[in-house]
Amino acid sequence: MNINSNGLLTGTSIGTWTFETFDAFNEGGTTIDNIWSNLSINIQDALPPDTNQNVNLGALVNDDSTLKVNGDFTSNGIHDFYTFTISESVDADALSWLNIRTTGMDTELGLYDSLGNFIATDDDGNGGYPPGHSMLSFGGANDPHINTPTTSGEDGVLAAGTYTVVVGGYNTVFGATLNDITGGTAQGNYSLSINYAPEPATLTLLAFGAIGLIRRRR
Repeated sequence: MNINSNGLLTGTSIGTWTFETFDAFNEGGTTIDNIWSNLSINIQDALPPDTNQNVNLGALVNDDSTLKVNGDFTSNGIHDFYTFTISESVDADALSWLNIRTTGMDTELGLYDSLGNFIATDDDGNGGYPPGHSMLSFGGANDPHINTPTTSGEDGVLAAGTYTVVVGGYNTVFGATLNDITGGTAQGNYSLSINYAPEPATLTLLAFGAIGLIRRRR
């Protein structure tokens, strides 16, 4: 154990620690010049400068809106977990889509189901390399939102349920389960966006419904 420049005790020893206190200003006399009635010692674990974050995004709304969050990696080996739920399946027959993208630093994406089992991964699908942005696309083959090297719906279909998307830096290795991920080496800031869209006909009905509400309010 050591005392750092901030006067904090640091160490990695596990076990029983013994602290001894003494009055440094007692010059050998017999008179008591200090009495301590209370001594408080606060010990806590020090967190590393950058740790994996686990964020619950809740239920996604199937209205073609886009959910965006930001993150950053300031050291190697870090990856972030974002859990979300979809109430309706995403498949080609329903002509619905779910797209997961990153911008910013050079990232990699992995998606896992509610049991922590691997589903899909992508490296540079959102624009190629450089800049190294990632994209996963589920659902139909004619998504009008797709204008990147990623093919609409190329990652398959998704049943209604809960999923976890993992964002990592370049060279992240996504194993068979959430407990088998090796963090990458890239560092920097990133933005993650998730677009959950119904079929175009549903979007049209939603638009007409909104117009009808506006007219009624008038």
